[in-house]
Amino acid sequence: MPLKVGARHSGYDLDEVQRAIESWFVRRRLRAIDDAAQRFGAEIGRRSGRAAEGLGAVCSALRQGRSTP
Repeated sequence: MPLKVGARHSGYDLDEVQRAIESWFVRRRLRAIDDAAQRFGAEIGRRSGRAAEGLGAVCSALRQGRSTP
């Protein structure tokens, strides 16, 4: 995880380093959520079976053994 703050005796305080780390993880989590939402949107439109919406469709996909990587 590359940070622009840190290292001992670099002049940054612990709170600043902690905020930078937390910010990095938040951005990473949001990218993962956005990627999943984009994949879902693309697959739901294709009717490929790789995305299911609603309880019935999800249960059907699970019964058929479909899963996404």
